[in-house]
Order: sequence, then structure tokens, then C-alpha cells
Amino acid sequence: MEAIHERRNDILKSKMNQLFENQKNIHVLYSYNEMENYLNQVLSYIQDGIAAGDYVILVENDRIYPIIHKELSTP
Repeated sequence: MEAIHERRNDILKSKMNQLFENQKNIHVLYSYNEMENYLNQVLSYIQDGIAAGDYVILVENDRIYPIIHKELSTP
């Protein structure tokens, strides 16, 4: 089951990257059911953006920012 979930995430990530390449100015709304899935997507978004040399803007609430910051600060 884990492999299916990882494959789905890889496909989603690939499609999102293709969308961003085709459309330089785009807004994304990401809906989710589980916090862990959301955090994984947010962390991937931030890390991929930084790796690409892009600016990353994330609008989130005060409850989630510390969690994201902690995860990004962990080596």
C-alpha cells in the first residue's frame, strides 16, 4: 500500500511540475484529508522550489507554521 501511495505522489508531483513549467503565473489550492499528507506536500513544495532557485510563498495559519519550520530545520 505504501508503494502505491508513493507512486501516486510521484505522479502528482510530476504533473504539478509540468503545470508550473507551462504556466509561470499560477495559483494552487491544495485540499487534503490528513495533516501528514498535507505536510509532506508542503515540505516537498518548499524544498523543490528552493532547489530550483525559485521564490517560495506559502500562506498558512499560525498553528501550522511552527510544524513546517521544525520539519525544514531538521537535517
